[in-house]
Amino acid sequence: MRCFYATTPVTSEPPLLLRIRSDLKFAMREKDKNRLIAVRGVLAEITNFSKMNKPVTTDAQIVAMLRSRAKLSQSAAADFSTAKRDDLKEKEEAQIAVLQEYIKSVKMVSEEEILTLATEAVKRLQLEGKGIYMGSVIKSLLEALDGKPVEMASVSRIVREVVRVHSE
Repeated sequence: MRCFYATTPVTSEPPLLLRIRSDLKFAMREKDKNRLIAVRGVLAEITNFSKMNKPVTTDAQIVAMLRSRAKLSQSAAADFSTAKRDDLKEKEEAQIAVLQEYIKSVKMVSEEEILTLATEAVKRLQLEGKGIYMGSVIKSLLEALDGKPVEMASVSRIVREVVRVHSE
């Protein structure tokens, strides 16, 4: 009986998660407290999500999580500002800067590209004789995107508009 072992590990982790993990080590070495706190918080949240029934598998999910964390940090910074706690406000703003850096590093699909793909999906569904419903258009659109990072809120809004225009 022969056993074969892979020499390179197969990772299905999103590239942004790998970058965040490597940045944790870098922040530890550099003793960058603000980055370290932000990165540890992000990794803790990702770990909590993975323990739930919706594990983080794409960069888009991580970006959505980072945006919500940034929004919470912004409200905390505003609260600290009204309470005259400038030291805590500065910490929150430093964390927001780190989160924004990660958010901007992921290239999301543009709204123009989503609009083009949604219009093509509607035309394809019309040619196939299928009904033009939001669910069918989104399903076709996501197949065309093939796992590229995309804001689902933008997809939903654009598809709703495209379906409305083509149903008139």
